[in-house]
Amino acid sequence: MNKEIEDYYEKYGQKVYAYLISITREPDTAQDLTQETFLQAMRSLKTFKNKCSVCT
Repeated sequence: MNKEIEDYYEKYGQKVYAYLISITREPDTAQDLTQETFLQAMRSLKTFKNKCSVCT
């Protein structure tokens, strides 16, 4: 995994998971969606222009 994504995952992974578990009420689904979220972030990182926070 890209070091930058690893850093974001360490910093935001639990928050993303907690948000998704509150929506899905399914731990396995929330974990899968958390992984998908960070995979999509990794794919999009090269087009990120730093004009906003990664949290928005």
